Amino acid sequence: AETIKRIVGMRGMVARFGGDEFVVLLENCDDFTMKNILKTIYGEVGIIFKDIYEDFHVTISTGVSEYPKDGKAYEELFQKADKALYIAKANGKNNIVFYDDDVHKDVEIVNERQRMKGLKSIASRVNRSVLYSDIILELSKEGKTTLTEVAGKICDLFDVAGITVFIG
Repeated sequence: AETIKRIVGMRGMVARFGGDEFVVLLENCDDFTMKNILKTIYGEVGIIFKDIYEDFHVTISTGVSEYPKDGKAYEELFQKADKALYIAKANGKNNIVFYDDDVHKDVEIVNERQRMKGLKSIASRVNRSVLYSDIILELSKEGKTTLTEVAGKICDLFDVAGITVFIG
């Protein structure tokens, strides 16, 4: 959080929104400057984690909405940025998606994502393996039968890079 605040500086405001999500409000910022700020955040956050954890790779996905083009009220801008973030995460890691009403207005944020995000935030490390097991069973009942499909869904829901499976 401190790194992001330092990079944004006097150009805007940073607030933590959940464990690993932040809201960044930039004032009077053109697209070029905003992209440079985001690239700097991506780079510096990656370096910090690489220095602490050698084998740890951090990715950042970003959804952007713009005032007044995408809305004038905070709630409307937030919802549109959240939709863009959801699309960025769905398209892979380290993506920036600018909200576009013509393309994104019909996108609905799946309730399952919100539910799983809530579960992620309250589940302790000890309880996560039980939670993952329950999710695997639930997904198997829904017809996702291959381990690859189930692991992929868990990675998407919990925003993890991969899963190691031990058999035996």
